[in-house]
Amino acid sequence: MKTTFALILLFLGFTLYGQKSAQSGKIVNRESISDNYNRVSLTYLLLDVPTGSYYDMMKQAFSRVSVADKYDDNTIGNPFIKPSSPNLNSYEIKTALVSGHYVNSVIAKWFSRKADGSFGVETLHQRGLYNATDADVLNAGADKRGLAKIKDMGEKLVNNSFIIVYKIDDLIDMNEYYNRQQQKSKTLVNRYKNGFVANVTAYVYQLDFNEPIKNEFFEKLWADPGEVGIGQKKEAFDRFEFPVTSISSSTVLMESSQWNPGYSTSPLVQASREDMMFGLVQGGINNSLTSLEEKFGQFKVTASIFNTWPFRAKIGKKEGLKKDDRYFVYEMEQDRNGKIVGRRKGVIRASKIADNRQVATGQSQLSNFYQVGGQNIKKGMQLQQSHDAGGTFSIGGSEGGVSGLDARLEINMTQLIWSQLPTMTKFYIEGAFQPATFKVNYTTSGTTTYNYFLRYGFGLGKEFCFLRNLRLQPFAGAGFEELSSLDDSKMTLKSLYIHPGFIFAINLKYNIQLIWQFSDYMMDSSIMDKDNKAMTISGAATWGQAWNRGGITNTFGIRFEL
Repeated sequence: MKTTFALILLFLGFTLYGQKSAQSGKIVNRESISDNYNRVSLTYLLLDVPTGSYYDMMKQAFSRVSVADKYDDNTIGNPFIKPSSPNLNSYEIKTALVSGHYVNSVIAKWFSRKADGSFGVETLHQRGLYNATDADVLNAGADKRGLAKIKDMGEKLVNNSFIIVYKIDDLIDMNEYYNRQQQKSKTLVNRYKNGFVANVTAYVYQLDFNEPIKNEFFEKLWADPGEVGIGQKKEAFDRFEFPVTSISSSTVLMESSQWNPGYSTSPLVQASREDMMFGLVQGGINNSLTSLEEKFGQFKVTASIFNTWPFRAKIGKKEGLKKDDRYFVYEMEQDRNGKIVGRRKGVIRASKIADNRQVATGQSQLSNFYQVGGQNIKKGMQLQQSHDAGGTFSIGGSEGGVSGLDARLEINMTQLIWSQLPTMTKFYIEGAFQPATFKVNYTTSGTTTYNYFLRYGFGLGKEFCFLRNLRLQPFAGAGFEELSSLDDSKMTLKSLYIHPGFIFAINLKYNIQLIWQFSDYMMDSSIMDKDNKAMTISGAATWGQAWNRGGITNTFGIRFEL
Protein backbone atom coordinates (compact mmCIF):
# COMPACT_ATOMS: atom_id res chain seq x y z
CA MET A 1 0.00 0.00 0.00
CA LYS A 2 2.85 2.36 0.83
CA THR A 3 4.47 1.58 -2.52
CA THR A 4 1.25 2.35 -4.37
CA PHE A 5 0.79 5.63 -2.51
CA ALA A 6 4.36 6.65 -3.32
CA LEU A 7 3.84 5.82 -6.98
CA ILE A 8 0.66 7.90 -7.08
CA LEU A 9 2.53 10.87 -5.61
CA LEU A 10 5.24 10.37 -8.22
CA PHE A 11 2.58 10.32 -10.94
CA LEU A 12 1.07 13.56 -9.69
CA GLY A 13 4.51 15.15 -9.63
CA PHE A 14 5.11 14.17 -13.21
CA THR A 15 1.66 15.58 -14.01
CA LEU A 16 2.79 19.07 -13.12
CA TYR A 17 5.93 18.62 -15.19
CA GLY A 18 3.92 17.14 -18.05
CA GLN A 19 1.52 20.07 -18.20
CA LYS A 20 4.43 22.47 -18.48
CA SER A 21 6.25 20.36 -21.07
CA ALA A 22 3.14 19.71 -23.13
CA GLN A 23 2.43 23.40 -23.34
CA SER A 24 5.85 24.43 -24.58
CA GLY A 25 5.46 25.65 -28.15
CA LYS A 26 7.66 24.55 -31.02
CA ILE A 27 8.76 27.19 -33.51
CA VAL A 28 8.80 26.18 -37.16
CA ASN A 29 9.42 28.00 -40.42
CA ARG A 30 6.59 29.91 -42.00
CA GLU A 31 7.18 28.06 -45.30
CA SER A 32 6.00 24.79 -43.75
CA ILE A 33 2.74 26.33 -42.50
CA SER A 34 1.41 28.14 -45.52
CA ASP A 35 -2.08 29.57 -45.06
CA ASN A 36 -2.57 29.30 -48.81
CA TYR A 37 -3.25 25.59 -49.35
CA ASN A 38 -3.90 24.60 -52.95
CA ARG A 39 -4.91 21.23 -54.30
CA VAL A 40 -2.23 19.00 -55.78
CA SER A 41 -2.79 17.14 -59.06
CA LEU A 42 -1.22 13.74 -59.67
CA THR A 43 -0.25 11.61 -62.65
CA TYR A 44 0.78 7.99 -62.08
CA LEU A 45 3.09 6.30 -64.59
CA LEU A 46 4.72 2.86 -64.59
CA LEU A 47 8.12 1.95 -65.98
CA ASP A 48 7.22 -0.74 -68.49
CA VAL A 49 9.93 -3.35 -67.82
CA PRO A 50 8.48 -6.84 -68.52
CA THR A 51 10.19 -9.10 -65.98
CA GLY A 52 9.01 -12.12 -64.04
CA SER A 53 5.97 -14.35 -64.30
CA TYR A 54 3.48 -11.84 -62.92
CA TYR A 55 4.31 -8.74 -64.91
CA ASP A 56 1.14 -8.75 -67.06
CA MET A 57 -1.04 -9.18 -63.95
CA MET A 58 0.78 -6.32 -62.26
CA LYS A 59 0.39 -4.09 -65.32
CA GLN A 60 -3.36 -4.77 -65.37
CA ALA A 61 -3.54 -3.95 -61.66
CA PHE A 62 -1.75 -0.63 -62.27
CA SER A 63 -4.36 0.24 -64.90
CA ARG A 64 -7.09 -0.10 -62.24
CA VAL A 65 -5.52 2.41 -59.84
CA SER A 66 -7.33 5.74 -59.45
CA VAL A 67 -6.32 9.06 -57.89
CA ALA A 68 -7.82 9.77 -54.44
CA ASP A 69 -10.40 12.56 -53.94
CA LYS A 70 -7.82 14.65 -52.12
CA TYR A 71 -5.96 15.27 -55.40
CA ASP A 72 -6.93 16.43 -58.86
CA ASP A 73 -6.72 13.56 -61.33
CA ASN A 74 -4.24 14.13 -64.16
CA THR A 75 -4.34 10.55 -65.44
CA ILE A 76 -3.19 10.40 -69.05
CA GLY A 77 -4.12 7.98 -71.82
CA ASN A 78 -0.89 5.95 -71.82
CA PRO A 79 0.37 5.45 -68.23
CA PHE A 80 3.35 3.27 -69.24
CA ILE A 81 6.90 4.41 -70.03
CA LYS A 82 9.02 2.14 -72.19
CA PRO A 83 12.55 2.73 -70.83
CA SER A 84 15.65 2.50 -72.98
CA SER A 85 17.14 0.16 -70.37
CA PRO A 86 15.72 -1.65 -67.31
CA ASN A 87 17.94 0.27 -64.87
CA LEU A 88 17.19 3.95 -65.40
CA ASN A 89 18.13 6.41 -62.68
CA SER A 90 16.07 9.43 -61.64
CA TYR A 91 17.74 11.77 -64.15
CA GLU A 92 17.24 9.36 -67.05
CA ILE A 93 13.57 8.91 -66.13
CA LYS A 94 13.19 12.69 -66.04
CA THR A 95 14.71 12.90 -69.53
CA ALA A 96 12.33 10.19 -70.77
CA LEU A 97 9.33 12.07 -69.35
CA VAL A 98 10.29 15.23 -71.20
CA SER A 99 11.55 13.78 -74.49
CA GLY A 100 8.69 11.25 -74.60
CA HIS A 101 6.24 14.18 -74.27
CA TYR A 102 4.42 12.66 -71.27
CA VAL A 103 4.47 16.12 -69.71
CA ASN A 104 2.70 17.45 -72.80
CA SER A 105 -0.23 15.15 -71.99
CA VAL A 106 -0.49 16.71 -68.53
CA ILE A 107 -0.47 20.23 -70.00
CA ALA A 108 -3.07 19.13 -72.56
CA LYS A 109 -5.31 17.92 -69.75
CA TRP A 110 -4.99 21.18 -67.82
CA PHE A 111 -5.88 23.29 -70.86
CA SER A 112 -8.66 21.04 -72.19
CA ARG A 113 -6.91 20.28 -75.48
CA LYS A 114 -9.18 19.01 -78.26
CA ALA A 115 -8.46 16.54 -81.05
CA ASP A 116 -7.84 19.38 -83.54
CA GLY A 117 -5.12 20.85 -81.30
CA SER A 118 -7.15 23.75 -79.93
CA PHE A 119 -7.18 24.61 -76.23
CA GLY A 120 -9.73 25.81 -73.71
CA VAL A 121 -9.98 26.77 -70.04
CA GLU A 122 -12.85 24.54 -68.93
CA THR A 123 -10.72 22.27 -66.73
CA LEU A 124 -8.68 25.20 -65.44
CA HIS A 125 -11.80 27.11 -64.42
CA GLN A 126 -13.51 24.07 -62.94
CA ARG A 127 -10.52 23.23 -60.77
CA GLY A 128 -10.04 26.84 -59.79
CA LEU A 129 -13.62 26.92 -58.52
CA TYR A 130 -13.26 23.59 -56.73
CA ASN A 131 -10.01 24.70 -55.10
CA ALA A 132 -11.49 27.99 -53.87
CA THR A 133 -12.25 28.38 -50.18
CA ASP A 134 -15.14 30.25 -48.62
CA ALA A 135 -12.76 33.15 -47.99
CA ASP A 136 -11.89 33.23 -51.70
CA VAL A 137 -15.57 33.30 -52.60
CA LEU A 138 -16.34 36.10 -50.15
CA ASN A 139 -13.33 38.15 -51.26
CA ALA A 140 -14.22 37.66 -54.91
CA GLY A 141 -17.71 38.94 -54.19
CA ALA A 142 -16.24 42.33 -53.41
CA ASP A 143 -14.03 42.32 -56.48
CA LYS A 144 -15.16 43.81 -59.76
CA ARG A 145 -14.21 40.66 -61.63
CA GLY A 146 -16.10 38.47 -59.13
CA LEU A 147 -16.31 34.82 -60.17
CA ALA A 148 -13.82 35.32 -63.01
CA LYS A 149 -11.14 35.99 -60.43
CA ILE A 150 -11.74 32.62 -58.78
CA LYS A 151 -11.62 30.87 -62.15
CA ASP A 152 -8.29 32.52 -62.86
CA MET A 153 -6.96 30.95 -59.66
CA GLY A 154 -6.86 27.67 -61.57
CA GLU A 155 -3.73 28.78 -63.39
CA LYS A 156 -1.71 28.76 -60.18
CA LEU A 157 -2.66 25.10 -59.74
CA VAL A 158 -0.81 24.08 -62.89
CA ASN A 159 2.55 24.28 -61.14
CA ASN A 160 1.13 22.10 -58.37
CA SER A 161 1.14 19.17 -60.79
CA PHE A 162 3.23 16.13 -59.88
CA ILE A 163 4.13 13.10 -61.95
CA ILE A 164 5.03 9.94 -60.01
CA VAL A 165 6.83 7.25 -61.96
CA TYR A 166 6.76 3.82 -60.33
CA LYS A 167 9.25 1.04 -60.82
CA ILE A 168 8.05 -2.33 -59.52
CA ASP A 169 10.74 -4.98 -59.62
CA ASP A 170 11.73 -8.29 -58.03
CA LEU A 171 8.05 -9.19 -58.09
CA ILE A 172 7.56 -12.71 -56.67
CA ASP A 173 4.77 -14.67 -55.03
CA MET A 174 4.91 -15.75 -51.39
CA ASN A 175 5.91 -19.27 -52.35
CA GLU A 176 9.08 -17.98 -54.00
CA TYR A 177 9.60 -15.67 -51.03
CA TYR A 178 9.56 -18.68 -48.70
CA ASN A 179 11.88 -20.56 -51.04
CA ARG A 180 14.41 -17.74 -50.74
CA GLN A 181 14.10 -17.70 -46.96
CA GLN A 182 14.59 -21.44 -46.89
CA GLN A 183 17.66 -21.23 -49.09
CA LYS A 184 19.14 -18.54 -46.88
CA SER A 185 18.44 -20.27 -43.55
CA LYS A 186 19.09 -23.83 -44.80
CA THR A 187 16.04 -24.97 -42.81
CA LEU A 188 12.40 -25.65 -43.62
CA VAL A 189 10.20 -22.54 -43.45
CA ASN A 190 6.52 -22.60 -42.53
CA ARG A 191 4.41 -21.26 -45.41
CA TYR A 192 1.66 -19.36 -43.65
CA LYS A 193 0.58 -16.93 -46.35
CA ASN A 194 -0.11 -16.47 -50.06
CA GLY A 195 0.20 -13.30 -52.09
CA PHE A 196 2.99 -11.19 -53.57
CA VAL A 197 6.14 -9.29 -52.59
CA ALA A 198 7.99 -6.65 -54.61
CA ASN A 199 10.27 -3.63 -54.41
CA VAL A 200 8.30 -0.47 -55.27
CA THR A 201 10.28 2.65 -56.14
CA ALA A 202 8.56 6.02 -56.62
CA TYR A 203 10.27 8.80 -58.60
CA VAL A 204 8.50 12.13 -58.06
CA TYR A 205 8.65 15.09 -60.47
CA GLN A 206 6.96 18.49 -60.41
CA LEU A 207 5.81 20.35 -63.49
CA ASP A 208 7.93 23.49 -64.02
CA PHE A 209 5.45 25.77 -65.77
CA ASN A 210 7.68 28.80 -65.23
CA GLU A 211 7.15 32.27 -66.69
CA PRO A 212 9.24 31.83 -69.89
CA ILE A 213 7.57 28.45 -70.59
CA LYS A 214 4.14 29.89 -69.91
CA ASN A 215 4.77 32.84 -72.22
CA GLU A 216 5.95 30.58 -75.02
CA PHE A 217 2.97 28.32 -74.57
CA PHE A 218 0.41 31.10 -74.80
CA GLU A 219 2.21 33.02 -77.57
CA LYS A 220 3.39 30.20 -79.85
CA LEU A 221 1.54 27.00 -78.99
CA TRP A 222 -1.93 28.05 -77.92
CA ALA A 223 -4.57 27.64 -80.62
CA ASP A 224 -8.22 28.61 -80.60
CA PRO A 225 -10.81 26.45 -82.40
CA GLY A 226 -10.79 27.14 -86.14
CA GLU A 227 -7.71 29.34 -85.92
CA VAL A 228 -5.67 29.79 -89.10
CA GLY A 229 -2.47 27.76 -88.82
CA ILE A 230 -3.86 25.49 -86.11
CA GLY A 231 -2.17 22.48 -87.74
CA GLN A 232 1.31 24.02 -87.41
CA LYS A 233 0.66 24.96 -83.77
CA LYS A 234 -0.58 21.46 -83.08
CA GLU A 235 2.64 19.98 -84.43
CA ALA A 236 4.72 22.53 -82.53
CA PHE A 237 3.00 21.62 -79.25
CA ASP A 238 3.51 17.90 -79.87
CA ARG A 239 7.26 18.53 -80.40
CA PHE A 240 7.70 20.94 -77.53
CA GLU A 241 9.52 19.70 -74.40
CA PHE A 242 7.97 20.94 -71.15
CA PRO A 243 10.40 20.79 -68.20
CA VAL A 244 9.92 19.04 -64.86
CA THR A 245 11.88 19.18 -61.61
CA SER A 246 12.98 16.09 -59.72
CA ILE A 247 11.55 16.19 -56.19
CA SER A 248 12.35 12.90 -54.48
CA SER A 249 12.57 9.14 -54.79
CA SER A 250 11.93 6.34 -52.34
CA THR A 251 11.93 2.53 -52.35
CA VAL A 252 9.96 0.20 -50.09
CA LEU A 253 9.51 -3.54 -49.87
CA MET A 254 5.77 -4.08 -50.32
CA GLU A 255 3.86 -7.21 -49.38
CA SER A 256 0.25 -8.00 -50.21
CA SER A 257 -0.67 -11.28 -48.56
CA GLN A 258 -3.31 -13.25 -46.70
CA TRP A 259 -3.16 -16.25 -44.41
CA ASN A 260 -3.61 -19.61 -46.07
CA PRO A 261 -6.84 -21.56 -45.41
CA GLY A 262 -6.87 -23.53 -42.18
CA TYR A 263 -5.42 -20.88 -39.86
CA SER A 264 -7.48 -18.99 -37.29
CA THR A 265 -6.34 -15.72 -38.90
CA SER A 266 -7.38 -16.78 -42.42
CA PRO A 267 -10.08 -14.71 -44.16
CA LEU A 268 -13.48 -16.33 -44.52
CA VAL A 269 -13.13 -15.98 -48.30
CA GLN A 270 -9.70 -15.97 -49.91
CA ALA A 271 -9.06 -12.93 -52.12
CA SER A 272 -8.17 -13.65 -55.75
CA ARG A 273 -4.59 -13.35 -56.94
CA GLU A 274 -5.65 -10.38 -59.05
CA ASP A 275 -6.99 -8.61 -55.97
CA MET A 276 -3.80 -9.39 -54.06
CA MET A 277 -1.77 -7.91 -56.90
CA PHE A 278 -3.93 -4.78 -56.90
CA GLY A 279 -3.36 -4.51 -53.15
CA LEU A 280 0.40 -4.57 -53.70
CA VAL A 281 0.30 -1.83 -56.35
CA GLN A 282 -2.13 0.35 -54.39
CA GLY A 283 -0.10 -0.15 -51.23
CA GLY A 284 3.06 1.06 -52.98
CA ILE A 285 1.24 4.16 -54.24
CA ASN A 286 -0.24 4.92 -50.80
CA ASN A 287 3.16 4.53 -49.19
CA SER A 288 4.76 7.02 -51.58
CA LEU A 289 1.98 9.57 -51.02
CA THR A 290 2.33 9.30 -47.25
CA SER A 291 6.05 9.97 -47.61
CA LEU A 292 5.37 13.03 -49.77
CA GLU A 293 2.80 14.39 -47.32
CA GLU A 294 5.36 14.10 -44.52
CA LYS A 295 8.19 15.80 -46.44
CA PHE A 296 6.67 18.55 -48.56
CA GLY A 297 4.46 21.46 -47.57
CA GLN A 298 2.49 21.42 -50.84
CA PHE A 299 1.01 18.05 -49.86
CA LYS A 300 0.01 19.09 -46.34
CA VAL A 301 -3.55 20.28 -45.88
CA THR A 302 -3.62 23.67 -44.14
CA ALA A 303 -6.58 25.72 -42.90
CA SER A 304 -7.65 28.13 -40.16
CA ILE A 305 -9.45 27.31 -36.93
CA PHE A 306 -12.94 28.64 -37.67
CA ASN A 307 -14.59 27.96 -34.31
CA THR A 308 -13.63 26.68 -30.87
CA TRP A 309 -15.52 24.44 -28.46
CA PRO A 310 -15.80 22.35 -30.49
CA PHE A 311 -12.85 23.09 -32.70
CA ARG A 312 -13.98 23.44 -36.29
CA ALA A 313 -12.35 24.06 -39.66
CA LYS A 314 -13.54 24.29 -43.25
CA ILE A 315 -11.86 21.14 -44.52
CA GLY A 316 -13.36 17.71 -45.06
CA LYS A 317 -13.63 14.88 -47.55
CA LYS A 318 -12.45 17.16 -50.38
CA GLU A 319 -9.08 17.35 -48.60
CA GLY A 320 -9.04 13.64 -47.76
CA LEU A 321 -9.81 14.25 -44.08
CA LYS A 322 -10.60 11.09 -42.07
CA LYS A 323 -11.70 10.53 -38.50
CA ASP A 324 -8.84 10.72 -35.97
CA ASP A 325 -6.42 12.26 -38.50
CA ARG A 326 -3.87 14.33 -36.59
CA TYR A 327 -3.28 18.05 -37.15
CA PHE A 328 -0.85 20.46 -35.49
CA VAL A 329 -2.17 23.94 -34.64
CA TYR A 330 0.15 26.95 -34.95
CA GLU A 331 0.03 30.57 -33.90
CA MET A 332 1.83 32.80 -36.36
CA GLU A 333 4.26 35.25 -34.76
CA GLN A 334 6.96 37.70 -35.79
CA ASP A 335 10.41 37.02 -34.35
CA ARG A 336 13.01 39.63 -33.39
CA ASN A 337 14.35 39.64 -36.95
CA GLY A 338 10.94 40.45 -38.39
CA LYS A 339 10.48 36.94 -39.80
CA ILE A 340 7.06 35.31 -39.56
CA VAL A 341 7.28 31.99 -37.71
CA GLY A 342 4.77 29.49 -36.47
CA ARG A 343 4.70 28.41 -32.84
CA ARG A 344 2.95 25.12 -32.24
CA LYS A 345 0.18 25.63 -29.72
CA GLY A 346 -1.68 22.36 -29.79
CA VAL A 347 -2.50 19.04 -31.39
CA ILE A 348 -5.99 18.07 -32.52
CA ARG A 349 -7.69 15.11 -34.20
CA ALA A 350 -10.73 14.98 -36.46
CA SER A 351 -13.99 13.70 -34.97
CA LYS A 352 -16.75 14.60 -37.46
CA ILE A 353 -15.98 14.85 -41.17
CA ALA A 354 -17.86 17.27 -43.42
CA ASP A 355 -18.65 16.24 -46.97
CA ASN A 356 -17.47 19.39 -48.72
CA ARG A 357 -16.88 17.85 -52.12
CA GLN A 358 -18.44 20.69 -54.04
CA VAL A 359 -17.59 24.20 -55.16
CA ALA A 360 -17.32 26.59 -52.22
CA THR A 361 -20.26 28.98 -51.80
CA GLY A 362 -19.12 30.92 -48.75
CA GLN A 363 -21.17 28.64 -46.47
CA SER A 364 -19.16 25.41 -46.57
CA GLN A 365 -19.75 22.74 -43.93
CA LEU A 366 -17.36 22.44 -41.01
CA SER A 367 -15.48 19.42 -39.70
CA ASN A 368 -15.12 18.96 -35.95
CA PHE A 369 -11.90 18.25 -34.04
CA TYR A 370 -10.94 17.47 -30.44
CA GLN A 371 -7.72 18.43 -28.67
CA VAL A 372 -5.18 15.81 -27.56
CA GLY A 373 -2.33 18.04 -26.42
CA GLY A 374 -0.85 21.51 -26.08
CA GLN A 375 -2.10 24.87 -24.90
CA ASN A 376 -5.17 27.01 -25.45
CA ILE A 377 -6.19 27.04 -29.12
CA LYS A 378 -7.89 30.16 -30.46
CA LYS A 379 -9.94 31.03 -33.50
CA GLY A 380 -7.79 32.03 -36.49
CA MET A 381 -4.81 29.84 -35.66
CA GLN A 382 -3.45 27.66 -38.47
CA LEU A 383 -3.88 23.90 -38.50
CA GLN A 384 -1.68 21.66 -40.63
CA GLN A 385 -1.83 17.97 -41.41
CA SER A 386 0.66 15.75 -39.56
CA HIS A 387 0.57 12.02 -40.22
CA ASP A 388 0.99 9.41 -37.51
CA ALA A 389 1.00 5.62 -37.69
CA GLY A 390 -2.13 5.24 -35.56
CA GLY A 391 -0.48 3.20 -32.82
CA THR A 392 1.03 3.48 -29.35
CA PHE A 393 3.57 1.44 -27.43
CA SER A 394 3.83 1.49 -23.64
CA ILE A 395 6.09 -0.15 -21.11
CA GLY A 396 5.87 -0.15 -17.34
CA GLY A 397 5.95 -2.06 -14.08
CA SER A 398 3.08 -3.60 -12.11
CA GLU A 399 2.54 -4.37 -8.46
CA GLY A 400 -0.43 -5.61 -6.48
CA GLY A 401 -2.51 -8.57 -7.62
CA VAL A 402 0.20 -9.41 -10.15
CA SER A 403 3.67 -7.97 -10.65
CA GLY A 404 6.23 -7.78 -13.39
CA LEU A 405 7.39 -5.87 -16.43
CA ASP A 406 4.47 -4.97 -18.73
CA ALA A 407 4.24 -3.87 -22.36
CA ARG A 408 1.26 -2.98 -24.54
CA LEU A 409 0.83 -2.21 -28.23
CA GLU A 410 -2.35 -0.39 -29.25
CA ILE A 411 -3.76 0.39 -32.68
CA ASN A 412 -6.41 3.03 -33.32
CA MET A 413 -9.11 0.99 -35.05
CA THR A 414 -11.07 4.14 -35.94
CA GLN A 415 -8.10 5.58 -37.79
CA LEU A 416 -6.74 2.44 -39.45
CA ILE A 417 -9.61 0.00 -39.94
CA TRP A 418 -13.18 1.26 -39.51
CA SER A 419 -13.94 4.98 -39.40
CA GLN A 420 -17.53 4.37 -38.26
CA LEU A 421 -16.29 3.49 -34.78
CA PRO A 422 -16.15 6.18 -32.06
CA THR A 423 -12.94 8.20 -32.00
CA MET A 424 -9.92 6.59 -30.35
CA THR A 425 -11.33 3.07 -30.27
CA LYS A 426 -8.26 0.99 -29.44
CA PHE A 427 -7.42 -2.66 -30.03
CA TYR A 428 -4.47 -3.77 -27.97
CA ILE A 429 -2.19 -6.70 -27.34
CA GLU A 430 -0.38 -6.93 -24.04
CA GLY A 431 2.39 -8.97 -22.54
CA ALA A 432 4.20 -9.19 -19.23
CA PHE A 433 7.09 -11.06 -17.63
CA GLN A 434 7.67 -11.79 -13.95
CA PRO A 435 10.47 -13.90 -12.48
CA ALA A 436 9.17 -16.44 -9.95
CA THR A 437 10.28 -19.62 -8.22
CA PHE A 438 7.83 -22.41 -7.46
CA LYS A 439 8.46 -26.09 -6.91
CA VAL A 440 5.69 -28.55 -7.68
CA ASN A 441 5.97 -32.23 -6.80
CA TYR A 442 4.27 -34.44 -9.38
CA THR A 443 3.60 -38.06 -8.47
CA THR A 444 4.54 -39.29 -11.95
CA SER A 445 7.42 -37.03 -12.98
CA GLY A 446 8.92 -35.83 -9.73
CA THR A 447 9.63 -32.23 -8.73
CA THR A 448 9.54 -29.44 -11.33
CA THR A 449 10.99 -26.02 -10.61
CA TYR A 450 9.11 -23.16 -12.26
CA ASN A 451 11.02 -19.96 -12.97
CA TYR A 452 8.77 -17.26 -14.42
CA PHE A 453 5.24 -16.10 -15.23
CA LEU A 454 4.43 -14.95 -18.76
CA ARG A 455 1.21 -13.10 -19.60
CA TYR A 456 -0.16 -12.31 -23.05
CA GLY A 457 -3.59 -11.08 -24.05
CA PHE A 458 -5.68 -8.68 -26.09
CA GLY A 459 -8.68 -6.42 -25.71
CA LEU A 460 -10.52 -3.23 -26.60
CA GLY A 461 -10.46 0.25 -25.10
CA LYS A 462 -11.96 3.68 -25.76
CA GLU A 463 -9.83 6.73 -25.01
CA PHE A 464 -11.23 10.09 -23.91
CA CYS A 465 -9.23 13.33 -23.88
CA PHE A 466 -9.77 15.96 -21.18
CA LEU A 467 -8.32 19.38 -20.33
CA ARG A 468 -6.02 19.27 -23.36
CA ASN A 469 -3.38 17.01 -21.79
CA LEU A 470 -5.23 14.42 -19.71
CA ARG A 471 -6.57 11.11 -21.01
CA LEU A 472 -8.75 8.31 -19.70
CA GLN A 473 -9.15 4.90 -21.33
CA PRO A 474 -11.51 2.26 -19.94
CA PHE A 475 -10.68 -1.15 -21.38
CA ALA A 476 -11.51 -4.82 -21.11
CA GLY A 477 -9.56 -7.80 -22.34
CA ALA A 478 -8.61 -11.41 -21.85
CA GLY A 479 -5.53 -13.53 -22.17
CA PHE A 480 -3.45 -16.36 -20.80
CA GLU A 481 -0.86 -16.50 -18.09
CA GLU A 482 1.76 -19.23 -18.19
CA LEU A 483 4.09 -20.56 -15.53
CA SER A 484 7.17 -21.96 -17.22
CA SER A 485 10.25 -23.95 -16.36
CA LEU A 486 13.66 -23.24 -17.81
CA ASP A 487 14.51 -26.93 -17.53
CA ASP A 488 11.47 -28.44 -19.22
CA SER A 489 9.16 -26.40 -21.46
CA LYS A 490 6.76 -29.36 -21.69
CA MET A 491 5.79 -28.79 -18.06
CA THR A 492 4.40 -25.31 -18.76
CA LEU A 493 1.08 -24.55 -17.06
CA LYS A 494 -1.41 -21.90 -18.15
CA SER A 495 -4.79 -20.38 -17.39
CA LEU A 496 -7.23 -17.88 -18.87
CA TYR A 497 -7.58 -14.46 -17.24
CA ILE A 498 -10.05 -11.59 -17.68
CA HIS A 499 -8.63 -8.08 -17.45
CA PRO A 500 -10.83 -4.94 -17.13
CA GLY A 501 -9.49 -1.60 -16.02
CA PHE A 502 -8.70 2.06 -16.67
CA ILE A 503 -5.65 3.88 -18.00
CA PHE A 504 -5.01 7.44 -16.83
CA ALA A 505 -2.44 9.40 -18.86
CA ILE A 506 -0.80 12.80 -18.78
CA ASN A 507 1.12 14.30 -21.70
CA LEU A 508 4.82 14.84 -21.22
CA LYS A 509 4.84 15.81 -24.90
CA TYR A 510 1.98 15.57 -27.36
CA ASN A 511 3.15 12.06 -28.31
CA ILE A 512 4.59 10.83 -25.00
CA GLN A 513 2.48 10.18 -21.91
CA LEU A 514 3.10 9.07 -18.38
CA ILE A 515 0.47 6.40 -17.61
CA TRP A 516 -1.14 4.84 -14.54
CA GLN A 517 -3.18 1.72 -15.15
CA PHE A 518 -5.65 0.62 -12.47
CA SER A 519 -7.01 -2.81 -13.32
CA ASP A 520 -8.29 -6.13 -12.05
CA TYR A 521 -6.74 -9.43 -13.08
CA MET A 522 -9.48 -12.04 -12.70
CA MET A 523 -7.63 -15.35 -12.45
CA ASP A 524 -10.37 -17.74 -11.37
CA SER A 525 -10.07 -20.12 -14.33
CA SER A 526 -8.79 -23.70 -14.26
CA ILE A 527 -5.13 -24.66 -14.32
CA MET A 528 -4.32 -26.29 -17.67
CA ASP A 529 -1.36 -28.43 -18.67
CA LYS A 530 0.31 -28.45 -22.10
CA ASP A 531 -2.50 -30.67 -23.45
CA ASN A 532 -5.18 -28.26 -22.16
CA LYS A 533 -6.28 -30.71 -19.48
CA ALA A 534 -7.50 -29.27 -16.17
CA MET A 535 -5.47 -30.17 -13.10
CA THR A 536 -5.04 -29.28 -9.43
CA ILE A 537 -1.95 -27.99 -7.66
CA SER A 538 -1.70 -28.72 -3.91
CA GLY A 539 -5.49 -29.08 -3.79
CA ALA A 540 -6.13 -25.80 -5.66
CA ALA A 541 -8.20 -26.06 -8.84
CA THR A 542 -7.97 -22.41 -9.97
CA TRP A 543 -4.96 -20.38 -10.99
CA GLY A 544 -5.47 -17.64 -8.44
CA GLN A 545 -5.75 -20.10 -5.55
CA ALA A 546 -2.72 -22.12 -6.62
CA TRP A 547 -0.30 -19.21 -6.88
CA ASN A 548 -2.06 -16.53 -4.82
CA ARG A 549 -2.43 -14.30 -7.87
CA GLY A 550 -4.99 -11.92 -9.26
CA GLY A 551 -6.93 -8.90 -8.09
CA ILE A 552 -6.39 -5.14 -8.12
CA THR A 553 -3.11 -4.15 -9.79
CA ASN A 554 -1.40 -0.80 -10.33
CA THR A 555 0.83 -0.34 -13.34
CA PHE A 556 2.97 2.74 -13.92
CA GLY A 557 4.87 3.42 -17.12
CA ILE A 558 5.38 5.53 -20.18
CA ARG A 559 3.58 5.46 -23.53
CA PHE A 560 4.81 6.54 -26.94
CA GLU A 561 2.56 7.41 -29.89
CA LEU A 562 3.87 5.93 -33.13
